[in-house]
Amino acid sequence: MKNANTYPFSSFSDHDKPTQVAGFQEVVFSVTDLESAVNFYQKVGGWHVVYRGIAPAAQLTAWKLPAVCEISEVVLANPGDPTGFLRLVKFANVPQQQIRSSGQPWDTGG
Repeated sequence: MKNANTYPFSSFSDHDKPTQVAGFQEVVFSVTDLESAVNFYQKVGGWHVVYRGIAPAAQLTAWKLPAVCEISEVVLANPGDPTGFLRLVKFANVPQQQIRSSGQPWDTGG
């Protein structure tokens, strides 16, 4: 067993900078109010919009959605960070079930 003092990332003093979350390309959030969600991440998180549009038909196929579905999406980036994008999606023309009735944008586990 390694000594706790030598284990990687055991304390911030052991490194030039604190441990950072890294290694993911993007996270997808399904939202009911796209503009409200975009405004939240821009105002509170300082994120900026890098793409806004309608998802291509291939995305419907990949997610096993009917052709009548339409996905409006916005991709946000954290300035200065080349990875870790947020993709906010809003579905139309398909039945949906809200799984977190009191969820907030900062909640996890939804």
